Amino acid sequence: MLPTMMLSGMIFDIASMPHWLQLLTYIVPARYLVSILQTLFLAGDVWPILLPNLASLAVAATLAVGATFAVTRRRLD
Repeated sequence: MLPTMMLSGMIFDIASMPHWLQLLTYIVPARYLVSILQTLFLAGDVWPILLPNLASLAVAATLAVGATFAVTRRRLD
């Protein structure tokens, strides 16, 4: 959980990270949530910023649910 918090941009600014670490933050879904929260608290509902982040979270959720369905088997006991 700590690497997720560190790579999300909540503790450390993503722009001040090394370039290879900035690229790694794109696979952390918390990065998009922090961006949404920062936008809502600081600027309000700015849809051109919110929509791409919401779409990224939706893709991450879809991948997580799809991976869960692929790994688990259906059975009735």
